[in-house]
Amino acid sequence: MARTFLLILTFFVFFSCWGAGVYVRNNGHFSEFILSGMADSIVSVSEGDSRIMVELITPLAADTASKFNDPFIKSISIDGHMLIVNFYKDTDYTLSKRDGDILITAAKVKKSEDIQLGYGIEKPVLKGSDRIMEDAKADDVLKEVDGSIAEEEYAYALAVTENMLNSGVEGYYRQEALFRLGMIYFKMGEEADDNYVFASQIFDDFIKEFPDSFRKKDALIKSAEAKEMAMLFNEAIFSYNTIIKSLRDRKIRKMAYERIADIYSRSGQYVKAIQAHEDVIKNFKESFTLQKAKIGLLQANRKDYDLAYKTFLTVLDNKSQLGLLEAEELYTMADVFAKRSQFDIARELYEKVYALYPSNELADVAMYYSANMYAKQNNDKATDARLDICRQVYKTKKGGLMCAVLYAIRHVDEKAPLEWEKELKPALDSQDIDIRSEAELVLINAYFNNNEYDNADKRVDEFIKKNFTSESLPEVYRIRQLITLTKARAAYKKSDYAVAKQLIEDMLSVFPDTEFKREALEILQDISFGDIRDMFAAGYNKETIEALTKYLTENTELINPEKWMFMLQEAKFAYAKELYTDENLFDTIIAASEYLTSFPNGIHKYEISNMLVDSVSRTMDEYYMNKEFIKIISLYEMNTEVITKGGDEPFRDKMKSYTAFALYKMGMHDQSSEMLDTVVDTANPYFMMTSIILGRITEQVNTDVFTKGMVDFIVQELETTNPDYLVEMLKGYTKDKTYASKQIYSISKGVFDDLKRETILFDLYNRLDTDETTRFEGYDEVYLDTGIAYYKRNNFENAVTALEKFKLNHIPRDEKRAEGLYYLGKSYMKLNKNEESTNALMELLESVPDSVYASAARGELEEIEWRKNLKK
Repeated sequence: MARTFLLILTFFVFFSCWGAGVYVRNNGHFSEFILSGMADSIVSVSEGDSRIMVELITPLAADTASKFNDPFIKSISIDGHMLIVNFYKDTDYTLSKRDGDILITAAKVKKSEDIQLGYGIEKPVLKGSDRIMEDAKADDVLKEVDGSIAEEEYAYALAVTENMLNSGVEGYYRQEALFRLGMIYFKMGEEADDNYVFASQIFDDFIKEFPDSFRKKDALIKSAEAKEMAMLFNEAIFSYNTIIKSLRDRKIRKMAYERIADIYSRSGQYVKAIQAHEDVIKNFKESFTLQKAKIGLLQANRKDYDLAYKTFLTVLDNKSQLGLLEAEELYTMADVFAKRSQFDIARELYEKVYALYPSNELADVAMYYSANMYAKQNNDKATDARLDICRQVYKTKKGGLMCAVLYAIRHVDEKAPLEWEKELKPALDSQDIDIRSEAELVLINAYFNNNEYDNADKRVDEFIKKNFTSESLPEVYRIRQLITLTKARAAYKKSDYAVAKQLIEDMLSVFPDTEFKREALEILQDISFGDIRDMFAAGYNKETIEALTKYLTENTELINPEKWMFMLQEAKFAYAKELYTDENLFDTIIAASEYLTSFPNGIHKYEISNMLVDSVSRTMDEYYMNKEFIKIISLYEMNTEVITKGGDEPFRDKMKSYTAFALYKMGMHDQSSEMLDTVVDTANPYFMMTSIILGRITEQVNTDVFTKGMVDFIVQELETTNPDYLVEMLKGYTKDKTYASKQIYSISKGVFDDLKRETILFDLYNRLDTDETTRFEGYDEVYLDTGIAYYKRNNFENAVTALEKFKLNHIPRDEKRAEGLYYLGKSYMKLNKNEESTNALMELLESVPDSVYASAARGELEEIEWRKNLKK
C-alpha cells in the first residue's frame, strides 16, 4: 500500500500587491489547509468546536465557490480580512505556522477508550484463522524471522511472517508473528514512509487483538513512533497521549510527554511545544532544567530573544546540570547571551558545546564563536590563541575555516599575500560561499595593503564572478573604489590628469553614491579647476567665465566652492575691465552688472561700480546724441539700480533727465513727468531742457547751460508749438551766437503769421547788422527776406537798405540774387529813382538772364522807358 496524498482542491487567492497560494490536501488520515506566505499577517485566532476564524492584516479576495470533497474540512470562506474554516463533526484540528505559511491540520477525533485498527482504517490488515501451527515449527519460524531481521533481510522476513500468519496460526504464536510483522514494516520505514504507516496500523491491530499481551506496551510505543516517523503528527500525539493514560511506567510516560513536545516543535507549533515542555516539568519536576533549556530554544526559534533570555537565566541557576543539555540547546543559549553582550557567559556556553560534544556539527562553529567572544572583549591574546587552536583542530570543518579566515583578517599585514593564499587554500576552495568570500576578501585586502593594486583589482574581479551573492560583496566593491581612488591619486600627483580623470569618472559612473565621493570629486574638480585656471592665466577672460559657469551649473556638489567662486569673481572683473579698456561700453555695462549681481560685496565692488557708472553715462550720451530714445529707455530699465542708487547725484539726475526726455519723445508724457519729479537738482540742464519741452518751465532760463545738441532738441520740439519762447531763448544763447541766429532764421520760415514773422526778421536783421559774431553762413538771405518784408510794408527806404546789403553779400548768380535785384529795382522805382532801378534790373538781366524774374525785370524796364518818353 503506497502512501499517497490526494489533492482535493487547489485554488489561488490574489491580493492587491501580490499573490498567495491556498490549497487543501488529504492523505486519508488527515487533511492540511495551507495559506502560503501569510503567517506574519495573523491578527487574531478564534476557535470553536467545528470552526476556526482567523483575522488577517491583509485583506483577501478569492472565489471559494468550489465544492470540497474532503472528509474533515467542510467548507472555507473568505470575507475581507477574515478567513473561516468549518469542520465536520468529530474532527480535531490545530493551527500552526510553518516556513512563513499558515497550516491548519484536521483529523478524526480519537477517544482513548476506542482504540481501533488505525486512523481512517476501516478494516484490520489481518484476520484470524482457525489453522494452528505446531509449537516447534512456529518457534523455528519465529527464530528464522528474527534472524532475517537481524541480517536486515526484511523482504524475506516479511514473506515468512505473512506466510505464518496466513497459515492460521493462533494464540501466542499469532501474537508474536503479528508483532514481528509490525517491527519488519517499522524497520522498512527507512526505505519508504508508507511502511511506517503500515507498521502503525499493524501495531494498532495488535493492541486490539491482544489487549492483555505483555507486548502491549511495546506495541503502543512502536505505534506512536511509527506514526511520528511517518509524520502523522496528530495521530502520533494521540498515541503518545494513550501511552500516558494507559501505562504506569514513569520513564515511558515521561518519554511520551517529551515526544509530544518534540512533535509540536518539529511541526513548527512552538507555542504548543512550549506548553508540552511545561507539562513535562509539571509532571516530572526533576526535569526542570532540561525542559527549560528546550523551552528557551523554542522561544529563540520564535525570535522572542527577550523571553528566551529570561528562560535561560533560570537554566543558569542550575549550572551543575548544564552538562546534561544537548549541543543545540547550549549553542542557542550561548547565542542568546551573546546578543545580550554577556560575552563571558556566552563564551563558557560555546566552550561546553565543543567540550561535551566534540564531534557534533556545532562543535567547530562553537569554538569559532568562543574566540569571537574574546574578540568582543578586546582580549586579543586569548582570541588569537583560540583561533589558532580552532583552525588546527578543525582544519576542514566550517568552524575551523572560519577561524582560519578570522585569524588572517586580524594578522593580514603580517604575511605576504602569496603566503596567505597558500594558508587559506581550504577556505578558498570551500563550497560555503560565506567562508570562501571572506577568504577572498582577506587576499584582496592583503594585496591592497601591500600596494599591489592591480593584483587586488584582479582578485576583486574573481570575487565578483564566484561570489556575486555574497554578503561581503558591498565590502569588495568598497575596496575596488579605494583601489581606483588610490590609482587616481597617484596619477594626479604625477600630473597625469587624463588618466586620473578617467579613473574617477569611471568609478562615479558605476558607484554614484560611493562613500568616497567627496575625495573622488575633489580630485576631479581639482583637475578641471587647473584647466580653467590655465585658461584664465592666458588672458581668456570671457572663455574662463563661460567654462566656469558651465562647470558650476553642471556640478552642484562642489568640494571647495570658495575657490571656484573666487576665480569666477576675478574672471568677471577682468573681463569687465578688458571691455572697458577697449571702449566697449555697452558690453562693459553687461559685464559689470553681472559682476555686481553675482558678487554684491565683491572685492572689486567699487572699481567695477565706477566702470559701470561711467559706461552707462557715456552710452546714454551716445544714445542721446544719436536720438536713439528707445535705447535710452531700455538702458535705464536694464540699469535702474545703478541709475537710481549708483554714482553721484549729478550722474543720477542726468540719467533720469535723459530718460525723461526719451519717454517724452516716445509719447509717454506722463511717465516722463514722473521721472522728472525724481530729479534732485532742478538746475540740471537736462532737467531744464525736458521741463521746457514739457511746458513745466515757461519763464526764460540761462540758455548757456545747454549744449548745442540740447538746444537742437528744444528747437525741434518748440519751433512749431512755441516759437515765441524759442526765439527769446535763442537770443539769450551766447555760447554760439551764430548757431542761435541760424536757428532764429530757420524758425522764422515756419511762422505763417506775417506780422510775427516780420517781427522776428526785423529783430534778427538788426542783430546781424550790429553784431558780426551772430552772422552765419547764408545770413545774407535774412537781408533778402527783410528787404522784401519792408517792400511789402511800403517801407521802400529800409527795403533798399536791406536789399543793397543782400546784393553786397550774396555773390552767387542764382535765383536768390535775381529775386533780390528784382525787389531792389522795384524799391528804387517806388522811390522814383529810375536810374538806380534800371541799374538793378539790368544787373539782374545780365547776371541771371534765365531767372523767372528776368521777364518781370524787362517789363519793369519798359515801363521806366515809357515813363521817360512821357516826360519828353
